[in-house]
Amino acid sequence: EDFKIEMGERNHHIINWCKGHPNSPKSPGEVWHYKEVGESGINWCPVFKAASSSTAAFFCPLYYDDCLILGAEIWRNSKFLGVDPNATNLIVVRHPFERLLSAYRDKIQSPNPDDPYLVPVMKNIVSKFRKVNVVGRAKKDLLEKAITEAADYLRGQPSFNRGHLSFVDDSDNPYLNPISATFEEFVRGVMDGFRPGSAHWRPAINMCTPCGMNYEYIIKSEDYTCEFDHFLRAIGHTSEDRVDKRVNFNPVRAPKDRTDVYKFYASVSDDLLDSLYDYFRSDCDLFQYDCKE
Repeated sequence: EDFKIEMGERNHHIINWCKGHPNSPKSPGEVWHYKEVGESGINWCPVFKAASSSTAAFFCPLYYDDCLILGAEIWRNSKFLGVDPNATNLIVVRHPFERLLSAYRDKIQSPNPDDPYLVPVMKNIVSKFRKVNVVGRAKKDLLEKAITEAADYLRGQPSFNRGHLSFVDDSDNPYLNPISATFEEFVRGVMDGFRPGSAHWRPAINMCTPCGMNYEYIIKSEDYTCEFDHFLRAIGHTSEDRVDKRVNFNPVRAPKDRTDVYKFYASVSDDLLDSLYDYFRSDCDLFQYDCKE
């Protein structure tokens, strides 16, 4: 009963917010993003880096026979068939600043040599926002050399160190120290419109248009295990209904203190933080996150 009341209050808050912001997007820029979950009568809009893989890990074996083989690809490659107006609508959200940091740590900070983000990040973020003492053709040559050497260096490592930037200590090439973007450089890239991988940090208001969809269930990833279990019960399932326990793409981790979050954001200037707040302001307000703390 408490869960039902909480969902109703979140839904009511969004409706009221949208009434006060009539120009907010009401139809998605990319309609493929909505997912009809099998024959469940559920429309789900995944917000990447907000327990989307964990949610798929529950839904997939319930409604798809080949889930274990295809894994998350079944969601990425599924076609948009139209949103059923009679379906139950679900969204899982996360504090926007923590979501952005998670995207950075997972996709940008520790690239492997074949990572699709490595070259775009070096060409479009590192080259633009890292200060170097060369210009013109010399700068371009330095970057191209760094891209080649970065891949070779990473392939020579026994394993890439997830969660840490990589440095090539014996190189004086500034584009290699560190390899990939620092968090501050990454934030500048996001504010500059960096596109590859942007679904992992794009504001949910633009992807899932809560002002145009009536989300009966607004789950917060910070309390995902409890809230999603209540959601499953509400639709006639439980967490024990997962057909294959091996299907668990990215398990939701238990909440931690926010020391790591503060450490990364301490590297970002106040002006840049203000720009980032403006970028995520609608998500902060819609989903009732204190983004000014």
